[in-house]
Amino acid sequence: MNNESGIYPRGNRVLVYPDPVGEEGNKLKNSPIYVPDEVMEKYQTGQASGTLVAVGLVAGNETTEKVYRMIDGTLKLVEVRKRGYSEAFAKVGERVSYAKYSGRRFKGADGKKYLVINDEDITTGLDDAVEMTDLDTRKAVGEQQSREG
Repeated sequence: MNNESGIYPRGNRVLVYPDPVGEEGNKLKNSPIYVPDEVMEKYQTGQASGTLVAVGLVAGNETTEKVYRMIDGTLKLVEVRKRGYSEAFAKVGERVSYAKYSGRRFKGADGKKYLVINDEDITTGLDDAVEMTDLDTRKAVGEQQSREG
């Protein structure tokens, strides 16, 4: 996968292109409902799956953990630990899920919206057939009432 975004993650950061929420513009999959841009943006921000586009130099290799303790009533840094991993969390081009609402959003040089997250925020690898969006799983109010009634 080529990185045409102009965004190059550093350290343990990774660049993800979030899965699009709508299928045809702002129309939901298999639905005649049109969703306003503001609402679509909210759900796109909360999207938790996408394609790994680029990785920082040490992404998936190690993480730094800082240990603080109260000493004489003051919180002080007492130790810096490094943990290593046996393998990277994912490879560039793979589809992944990640912690919802994590990271920082950017608009790339190619006009697409990207997300830069910590490598540890990647939670799973995903097959292309897996769908993850709250919009697809919601039922209309009338459907819920008719089932309960």
